[in-house]
Amino acid sequence: MKVRGNDSIEQISRIFHVFDEDSSSGLSFSEFLRGMNQFGLDLSEDDIRILFNDYDEVFLKVDLIKENLFIHLLFRMEMGF
Repeated sequence: MKVRGNDSIEQISRIFHVFDEDSSSGLSFSEFLRGMNQFGLDLSEDDIRILFNDYDEVFLKVDLIKENLFIHLLFRMEMGF
């Protein structure tokens, strides 16, 4: 998936809302893990945990990834971190 441009941001936003099963406007680790696995990423659970913790620690420290950070994360992943 290419994540460039306004259409891509809207696509990522829709993906975020699908991942956000409890409609809390933030992704818990379990939602993030399930979503990333559904997204088809070839990452271990440990790698996904590291990614989640990096974003949570740097930005919020609330054990949630908000929509704007999720969009940022996918842009970084597209660029190869």
